[in-house]
Amino acid sequence: MDILSIIPPYTNITSSISYLSKQSLVDSFYILNQTLSTPLTHVLNAKIHFDEGHVLWALTIIFLLQMLATIVHTIFFGYDRIPVRGKHLDYLGVVDYVYIWFNKLQIPPFVYVLYRYMYTREEKFISWDVESLVTKGGWWRAIPMFLLQLAMLFVVYDFFYSLLHNFLHRKGIYEWIHKHHHKQKAPSRGNTDAVNVHPVEFFLGEWNHLFALIVLNYVFRRQLHVISCVLFLGIGGVLATLNHTRYDVVVKWWNGAVIYDSKAHDVHHRKPRSNFGQYIMLWDSIWGTFRSYEEGEKVIEEMQIDYKTGRALNCESAAAARKKKE
Repeated sequence: MDILSIIPPYTNITSSISYLSKQSLVDSFYILNQTLSTPLTHVLNAKIHFDEGHVLWALTIIFLLQMLATIVHTIFFGYDRIPVRGKHLDYLGVVDYVYIWFNKLQIPPFVYVLYRYMYTREEKFISWDVESLVTKGGWWRAIPMFLLQLAMLFVVYDFFYSLLHNFLHRKGIYEWIHKHHHKQKAPSRGNTDAVNVHPVEFFLGEWNHLFALIVLNYVFRRQLHVISCVLFLGIGGVLATLNHTRYDVVVKWWNGAVIYDSKAHDVHHRKPRSNFGQYIMLWDSIWGTFRSYEEGEKVIEEMQIDYKTGRALNCESAAAARKKKE
């Protein structure tokens, strides 16, 4: 019997999660193992032909991901800055640079496998149909579809990421992997601070994007459009970069409910046992680990950043004093 046949084709994530939660722990892991190993094996074994357009498409994604810091700083330069309340890591060391560049080198193979996955999927899983989006009334009619698919992708991604992130803060694990990232108490460099993590952590977080696609395709039986997948990767990169800047960026629903707030991750860097989500605080709110940003917290002037130098004022003052004595 096809293992997928025992998973009902529910049309919403909540009911599907409820269904899976009723299975025994062993059965649930068996289902996930069978459903997730099949697409990955097919991806790696499939013979596909890349023409110039496909190569250009993949290279464009890689280039844009590398340019995230510049793009984000250009777009959000005029926004208010989040006051610094934690110690800023003024100078990066050798280990920092090794981790940063090693992690950036992980991006091309990830994009390659992601592309292979999307390219080799059946139409019922990944749609490449762009022509019908135009012929059936214009791009604007597809916007609700894109928004729904993006919402599902971010919810599924952060469900697994917040669990992973929480696990990395556990005693005995934290010291070996995630502690390196928390040397920075006041992220400011954007993409540079974002990827300044242990390579194992970066690998797990990056490939969780592909995992989110697979879960929606094979567990929840949802079709995704390739444009939604690309937007998911791009928007995710922008938000992860914003999380590690001082830009105060808040995205809200029409009713005022917060979807994304860059200050949430700033709180996490100072108060590590809170706000484990990467993009949204939905699961933290459900699990009771969400901690809101408190405007009234004390701000020490000397700890603020001189954005011309990228270092804290007290660091520059100390350097100037030493230079004056010399």
